[in-house]
Amino acid sequence: MGLIALAVGIGCSLPGFLQHGPPGQRALVFVVAGIFTLAGLQILTGAKGRLGALMGTAIAAGLSLMMFVAAFGPGKVRGGLPFLPDSWNQHLGRFAFGAFGVLAGFMALYWLWQAMKPAWRKS
Repeated sequence: MGLIALAVGIGCSLPGFLQHGPPGQRALVFVVAGIFTLAGLQILTGAKGRLGALMGTAIAAGLSLMMFVAAFGPGKVRGGLPFLPDSWNQHLGRFAFGAFGVLAGFMALYWLWQAMKPAWRKS
């Protein structure tokens, strides 16, 4: 699984170099590539402790960024419940993306705290 995630991350970064779109869109491509690459490296190396927490921080921060772009960015949220009007589906979708962006942000802060806290000593 680690090799697959690493390959997907490297494969996602190639269109970012070749794409001639807006800079914000290219940056999101690199965020997705970084998430997959870090996840693959973490699985392959079995990183634990402070390094594993820092990798988890970067992954959760990238997911949070993507969720906030989906919640507050331009364009429409696709999909939704078929029996609700489109305006309700837009608001529900943006709320869900924003809520999960906040959750991922809190996870990133927690793992950053885990990586930076002093080691506990037993005396």
